[in-house]
Amino acid sequence: MSPPQTRSQARDPHQLRINSYRVLLSRGRDGFIVFVPQEPLMDTTYQVLISAGLNQL
Repeated sequence: MSPPQTRSQARDPHQLRINSYRVLLSRGRDGFIVFVPQEPLMDTTYQVLISAGLNQL
């Protein structure tokens, strides 16, 4: 039996978020939905996703 693994301490929360999105977007097989809140801070993210080919529902 192997010893339990300890969780790594995230040193950069921004990089952790980027990695989470990368994993989620690379695992979609049949499709996926990305929710982008209607907040001014998220406008750039929304535009990047639309320009990358995502369709708005």
